[in-house]
Amino acid sequence: MIYYLFSYYKGKDNNEITHILGISEAFILSTDFYCDNFTIQDYDAIEIYQLSENTVYEFVKHSSFELNDKPYENDSTRIWIKQNWRETPIDSIKLKAEYELAFAHRIDNKKRNKWSSEICHILASNHAYYAFYSSDNQIAFYTLDVNGCKLYIVYVSL
Repeated sequence: MIYYLFSYYKGKDNNEITHILGISEAFILSTDFYCDNFTIQDYDAIEIYQLSENTVYEFVKHSSFELNDKPYENDSTRIWIKQNWRETPIDSIKLKAEYELAFAHRIDNKKRNKWSSEICHILASNHAYYAFYSSDNQIAFYTLDVNGCKLYIVYVSL
């Protein structure tokens, strides 16, 4: 199932972002991504969604802050640890394993490293939210930058 999700890039649509953020409606203005499949089971991807200001406002004011993502909730092959949406700054010491798995720098990928640094900077700020699912060297890490109206999604499986 996970390989199918990453064997080719297919960005999320407004309904999927709505579900992840736990709001009634979301509007994506633009997307960007980086994806590297190492093998059939290993992957490393970052998706960036520029959201409308209204979408971010709806999240801050009306979200349940319950992280919902169907692929992980419906995955009966693994036990996923779920961290619902929380305000930053992140405690990178307490969440060291998840933080390092999601944001470790890669020697050969400048684009990924730039985005990872950008996300880490946002996670250290007071103007964002984060959530994740993790399981045995796999993570789906979500960061919502309120000021920049961007949703970053990092997927890693080693």
